[in-house]
Amino acid sequence: MDSNTWLEATFSLEINPSSANYVEAYFHCDSSRQNGWIIRLGDTDDDIQLILLKKGAAQIILKGAKGYFNRTKSNITLRVVKQPEQIIVLYKDSAWEKFQCLGAGIDTMSYLQSYHGWGISQSGSSAAGKHKVEQWYIGPPRPDRTPPQLTNILWIKPNIARLQFSEPLQIPEQQQFICNYNAADSIAAINSRIIIAKFPKVYCNQFNTVHCQNLLDTANNVSAHLQDSGIAECNTPIYFNQIIFTEIMVDPTPQVGYLPNAQYIEIYNTTDTAKWLHTLSLSDPQTSCALPKYLLPPKAFIVLHDTPDSAFNYLKKKAIRINNLPHFNIDGDEILLMYTRDTIHQLTYSDNWYHPLYKGGGYALEKTDLTCGCINDFNWHSNHDLGGTPGETNSTPLPWPSPRSVNAKSEPPKSRIIEHHWRTKQMLEIKCNVSPERFDFSVRPPQPSPKLILIPNSGDTLNTTFVHNTTNGWLFHIDSNEPVEAKAIIINAKDCAHRSLIDTQFQVFTSTYSPQPKELQFNEIMFNASDGSVDFIELVNTCDKAIQLQGLELLIDNDQQITQRILLCNEQKNLYPNQIICFSSDPYTLAKTYNPERYTFHQYCSTFPNLSASGAGLQLALNNSPNIIDIMQYYESMHHSLLIETKGVSLEKNHPTAPSSSPPFWFSASSTIGFATPAESNSQQINLRTATIKNKKCFSLLNTVLGPNSRGNAENTNTLMLSFQMPQPGYILTAGIYNLHGGLMGVPIYQALIGKEGILPIPIQMLNGTLSNGNYILHIDAFHREADICTQNLRWIYMNP
Repeated sequence: MDSNTWLEATFSLEINPSSANYVEAYFHCDSSRQNGWIIRLGDTDDDIQLILLKKGAAQIILKGAKGYFNRTKSNITLRVVKQPEQIIVLYKDSAWEKFQCLGAGIDTMSYLQSYHGWGISQSGSSAAGKHKVEQWYIGPPRPDRTPPQLTNILWIKPNIARLQFSEPLQIPEQQQFICNYNAADSIAAINSRIIIAKFPKVYCNQFNTVHCQNLLDTANNVSAHLQDSGIAECNTPIYFNQIIFTEIMVDPTPQVGYLPNAQYIEIYNTTDTAKWLHTLSLSDPQTSCALPKYLLPPKAFIVLHDTPDSAFNYLKKKAIRINNLPHFNIDGDEILLMYTRDTIHQLTYSDNWYHPLYKGGGYALEKTDLTCGCINDFNWHSNHDLGGTPGETNSTPLPWPSPRSVNAKSEPPKSRIIEHHWRTKQMLEIKCNVSPERFDFSVRPPQPSPKLILIPNSGDTLNTTFVHNTTNGWLFHIDSNEPVEAKAIIINAKDCAHRSLIDTQFQVFTSTYSPQPKELQFNEIMFNASDGSVDFIELVNTCDKAIQLQGLELLIDNDQQITQRILLCNEQKNLYPNQIICFSSDPYTLAKTYNPERYTFHQYCSTFPNLSASGAGLQLALNNSPNIIDIMQYYESMHHSLLIETKGVSLEKNHPTAPSSSPPFWFSASSTIGFATPAESNSQQINLRTATIKNKKCFSLLNTVLGPNSRGNAENTNTLMLSFQMPQPGYILTAGIYNLHGGLMGVPIYQALIGKEGILPIPIQMLNGTLSNGNYILHIDAFHREADICTQNLRWIYMNP
């Protein structure tokens, strides 16, 4: 070797060296190791020593880095440089960026000594196999001719990137770093290999490429252009209904199609921006798990499972394994998706949701309408093809088996106002059958808040103020000293799927009452249901009060049996005038079979029995009270005589106020509506009329409230629909609009020649062109030259927001 040579070696030790255990590197020695240089690693002080050998005698020239090897694991890279009359020793740990200098010594050794190597001194067998030589180079100096490389980019903040290079750089300028066509605003060197750069324009949660131009290392090697990409992570707050459950497999056996024999649940990003999932947790009543760090793209699905094998590999990046994913119960469960303490989505599924032909395992439940993600009832269906569609668009539902000719609906039933409750004397809560729309205060212009128009029977409109949403409705402050009875209309109120409501015009009551005899009556009964369906009874409120149903009991008398008492309603439940309610043991299936839109008027009764198919006596009572509210007796013979089969056919009363105990008022339900109308208007109805014209009114209003319709439109807001039944045709009708103080409001007075019966539209035209909200009177005079004059006052309400 010449007089200008290098030794570069890397050693890894898995022992703590001592005086009896150390490593030596030999540099420019003779063959007998009597003359030359030794670099000792370890020894008594766990340090590094440069030792000169002359004729077998050792002299320590350099000694330093005391305690460097005082650890169970260590590594070191040595660089020993032999120059004319000088030897230099450098060393570094693998974690260090630069070498440190142990020192330099005078070298008078002959350069002709050309033996090199290493040796291990050890005591005992415990150190065996714990020494590694990972690099060994002897030769001329190796100049650096390799330009620097960009080895890693990490976005430590949305607009700040950490750039790591393969070797030390000369200090660069900020203009040398470009991202999205913009130079860096500023840079900072953490060390000679790591640069922190701040950029003015970065795309959140997307790959952003950083370009580096004309970078120099310490040997003046230049890299004309370097580039690398990384995701600039930004926080993605998740709000209600932005991530929803869209498919769940709870019973994968027997396997159908290509699906694996494993449970899974699918979630979907409903928004137009990507969302990080690691901020979410998924739970059922027993267990909970955190979702992994995964960026779910907008309008994309991801399948969550806990299958250790490769069963879901075919989905590639559309499936993630979670080791502690909750186990889903087959018959039903409640699953929550939470963001910190906020519920993002809730799924309470039931085995009643499966199509009867696809029960028993192997088929997933799929969400029908993803735009109504917050609504579950009648918005899930069972897959009917390959078992499921994990990671893909859901299948379309099949028509549900029904005696009616109906098509499968792709949208859940319309949401409606169902009840109201006075929380205090001035606080009125209006309730919906689903959760209300959540307000996004970041939207500009802001969403219009719900508005309640309240016109009491006294006639003057009350001021109302929207307070806030409740779990299932809206709370309003009423400018009144005490609860009032009034006509009401709510506008700008939508459900959680941003849909307009129905039944937005209603009567407000101050309180509810226990039903008295004949105020709550039987209206329909199914006592021999079709296979797969259930028996039911339907009741109607025939009074003008709000009835409280809690504690309502059904008494059943069968021949030679003790009277059976069934608690129909064990919770608070209001029934308003003319409303109907249907009790059964399976309201969901019953509504699904006949009319899901009426599900609100179905009530679950866990103890509802299978009624006798031959006949029985039924009574309604409250809380073991001896007072009977209503009574009826049914027999199979009450069905129409032309019916060949009565199974699956209900008995309907042809008028709500007709005596339930009188068989002539009961008829078989019509075949045109599927032989039953649970929670609907009966198919067999008549008008109960008195015998003489003198005992009945000639006129009635079909619409007693004028204002926007249930969808918020303004159609028919200026016309009263007058129904008339006269003793004979030829009456001349005169009509006028008055306020409650007797002031004439309408111009001109309306006149018309009418027939014996029909419906007459009365247009409303005001003196000054406007009409304020409130109560009004339609005064009618009907003249006939050969009959009695008919005079009548009809009260109506004008409500216009």
